[in-house]
Amino acid sequence: MNRTQYLTKPVITQFIEWLAVNLNNGTFSHGYIDRRSRQPWCCAGLADAFTQYKWSHGPYRTLSKGSTAASNDAILKALKSDLDRALSPSLNDQSACNAAKEVMIWGGVRNGNISWLETHKQGLAGQLVSIRDLLDAGDLKSLAAHNKIIRFNAGMTKIYSLIAKDFIIYDSRVAAALGWAVTKFCAGQFSTIPAELAFPWAPAKEARGAPNPKRRNPSTGNLIFPRLGQGKHHAQWNLKASWILQAVLDNLSECGNPLNSPGPIAPLRRIEAALFMIGYDLPPLATGPSAPATTNDTTKKRAQEESENWNDAYTPTQGNHFRYRLTKKGIKVEKGLSFSLAEIGSTINWLWRHFDKTAFPLENSRSKWRAGELRPGLGLAYINATNRSPMHASRLAALLLDIGVIHTVEGSRKWVLDPQLLEADVLDINKLWVTVLDREDAE
Repeated sequence: MNRTQYLTKPVITQFIEWLAVNLNNGTFSHGYIDRRSRQPWCCAGLADAFTQYKWSHGPYRTLSKGSTAASNDAILKALKSDLDRALSPSLNDQSACNAAKEVMIWGGVRNGNISWLETHKQGLAGQLVSIRDLLDAGDLKSLAAHNKIIRFNAGMTKIYSLIAKDFIIYDSRVAAALGWAVTKFCAGQFSTIPAELAFPWAPAKEARGAPNPKRRNPSTGNLIFPRLGQGKHHAQWNLKASWILQAVLDNLSECGNPLNSPGPIAPLRRIEAALFMIGYDLPPLATGPSAPATTNDTTKKRAQEESENWNDAYTPTQGNHFRYRLTKKGIKVEKGLSFSLAEIGSTINWLWRHFDKTAFPLENSRSKWRAGELRPGLGLAYINATNRSPMHASRLAALLLDIGVIHTVEGSRKWVLDPQLLEADVLDINKLWVTVLDREDAE
């Protein structure tokens, strides 16, 4: 199925017309409490949601930090320019990796993605071009048949939104808002979600056991949406959502609508931003009787929730895959040794004292350690902090990369400590961890 075939389906045509009519009225009035600032946020509709867009970002090249739609647009244009240069006229894996990592940092999705990019750097530029061209071709069947989509998630969608044509970011917030729009469209005319509009949802990335979890599942009553999968599943629905939103914008007049009026920010980026703001936390479900869940259902749900709490990571030299999650006490590794805050703090402080701003290697050979020949590096820093085998330092390296404590030195297998860490007089691991966990909950 291609773009034209999808958009001319009767139910899709109806939804596009309905959404175009309701962009500026109170259909999408909404409000919630921002979990980070603890401040209320509300909008009178989609157009108003865009005017209140907020996403805090750090500086990038000559651009200062900010949080407005305009400052984010400037950052995204700079990132797009860097990605485009890495992908043409000749492919540059290192530059593509560098730019892709910056996209992850901007988007607050570095955990589970930075170490993957580092490990899969070779051939990365070619892979990005291949998937970009496939998305631009606009054919769902070809996309489903393609065997090179080895990674497509909330981080990669941000990259493809910059290099593909008319392609939105489809993350858990945008997915939630789109699903919520579909439930409003279906009310009174559909008893179940039409298959063509069953936009998959994904849970918010937040600490386990959060007392007031964000609602990202738009399902209500018999209007049930599926869960979002990675890879081709994500790519296909990302493409469908992009087609629909562009078609909605094409149905609007250029005058009198903040989402489609002339300006430096592309209209598709504006409507994506509006959905992003609304989808942070959907309205709570109305209370009422519901069918009790079976033991089997409960077990499956718990298993799925447990699986979603883990981030993927890859050791820097061998590319060995493992999973982890951040906790208030440190980093828990699935089926493996965990790293406490005290151990992480001691390791970083040792590196700080011995290397300061200079690069350090992994150096985690067990045989050299036993022979007393281990050179200074992350392995020795870990030994001094834990008195355990330096072999575990390879996993710690991937974790410190993901959370932004260390950065790779181009053209080498060495790292440096994050410059911002070195600005302080004393490295306070507890203060640093508050920032790390806060960033984890941002999206």
